[in-house]
Amino acid sequence: MKCTTIEKDLAALKDMTPQRLRQRYAELYGEPSRSGNKQWLIRRCAWRTATAEIIVPKAMILTVSWSGMGETEDPNYELMSLSVDGGLVGSAHAPGGNLGCNGGMGPVVSNPAPPQQVTLQPGAHTLFIDATTNDPLYHFGAWYRFDLTFEEAP
Repeated sequence: MKCTTIEKDLAALKDMTPQRLRQRYAELYGEPSRSGNKQWLIRRCAWRTATAEIIVPKAMILTVSWSGMGETEDPNYELMSLSVDGGLVGSAHAPGGNLGCNGGMGPVVSNPAPPQQVTLQPGAHTLFIDATTNDPLYHFGAWYRFDLTFEEAP
């Protein structure tokens, strides 16, 4: 299996003008940026998405596993998703519970329930990971992780 890195995507962001970065920000976040600071826009655009192209030599089963701890206020505060070739494989989000910022942390919730899998046929595939937060505050103890595993399809 061959993977490309996001280095190419980061280099492309660095080559963009502030105006183009503002356009890219609006594409990623669905709203205009209030900042024209190039470095800030590069970081925000880079944090929002990760795209990789992989080539698999034979049929493989891709499994995504989400883990982490998120705040127990709103399940839509932290959102993550994995798409393969434009199709959603699965997603995860903060546990929610309307407990406010002082409600503590809880384990991330996967949707659908694990395992989240897709069978990849031989050839090139595009993986797209989207991660965002709608919470303007930083919370100690919040973290998110995803693991991708590949195994030969039966």
